[in-house]
Amino acid sequence: MSAVGLIMDVLLISLILAAMAYGLRLEKRLRALREGQDGFVKAVAELNIAAGRAEAALAELRAAGEETDLLHERIVAARTLKADLENLVSRGRSAPATPAPAPVATMTREATVTPIQPSISTERLLQALAERRAEDLPLTEAARPAPTRRALPEDDLFEAPARRRA
Repeated sequence: MSAVGLIMDVLLISLILAAMAYGLRLEKRLRALREGQDGFVKAVAELNIAAGRAEAALAELRAAGEETDLLHERIVAARTLKADLENLVSRGRSAPATPAPAPVATMTREATVTPIQPSISTERLLQALAERRAEDLPLTEAARPAPTRRALPEDDLFEAPARRRA
């Protein structure tokens, strides 16, 4: 072997060693980049899950807002009806007494009418109904079956939201 061949072999070996060192360094950087990409993929997946939760929460919030609006309308209507009823009751109490009609000959006993005074104020009852607190409702007697009656315009005031929207 000649000196030129030996120099070329040494030069070739040094270039191969330099390429291997550069390849190792490049492989470390690519590994770090892949790990970062895996972390990025995990972060995007978590962000996607969080976005789904936020959408669900917004849908629930919208539904609660609609329900709140409906309840507010019901409360306003109930307050209006309460004021009307209070006006009617106060007018009824302050109305002059009308002369009693002549007794009918077939009647054997007299009927007396006594006003019913609730033990709990109307305001508190309406508030308890609005808040749906069972502990505030009076427990004076067992519930009686409701008598059949004619339909009134106020009857749809407290009907179910699903029926009302239909």
